[in-house]
Amino acid sequence: MDTIVPAITARPIQNYAHAVLGLTIIGLALFNVHEGYDVEWFEQFGTQVSQVSFLRQMKAWWTASVI
Repeated sequence: MDTIVPAITARPIQNYAHAVLGLTIIGLALFNVHEGYDVEWFEQFGTQVSQVSFLRQMKAWWTASVI
């Protein structure tokens, strides 16, 4: 008997690999932003992020959005 609804099957492994790859890319992007705030800002401008009020607020916003 033919049905309109296909049989439910397990998800292929490439679906899981795609999800892991996407989450890895997002994690690396978040790490890159963190490094920019903590390391590269000081190397470029010579001031800590905590000394600039706008950046302090921006880093707090970024941290809250990541969590």
